[in-house]
Amino acid sequence: MLPSKVEYKGRFQVPKPKVLIVGDKTIIQNFKQICDTIRRDPKIVSKWYAKELAVPVQIGDRGELILTGRFNSSIIQRLLDMFVEKYVICPTCKGPDTELIRLDRKVWILRCHVCGAETPVEPF
Repeated sequence: MLPSKVEYKGRFQVPKPKVLIVGDKTIIQNFKQICDTIRRDPKIVSKWYAKELAVPVQIGDRGELILTGRFNSSIIQRLLDMFVEKYVICPTCKGPDTELIRLDRKVWILRCHVCGAETPVEPF
């Protein structure tokens, strides 16, 4: 007697990145807060930005992300939205209560805590 369709009814909002450009560096000031909200390791999210922008990144002492290069806030926001869509939101029930599991070097699974679905996602 399962419901025909499971839907996520709660509110899930990712904070907008606070972007600061200093010289040739772009700093996401609230990076740690973003990672805490989406429940992902900052190393994984920083690796995503490094791969997508093809620039070196580092995580600062206060949890900010420092990107080498000048990027406006719309690019940073678009990449964050892409990350959340691929690696946070469950494709089955559209809920954010997921866990990213690394099975092998190139095999990643997105496991949903609400509906129990396990979806393979592309490695980064």
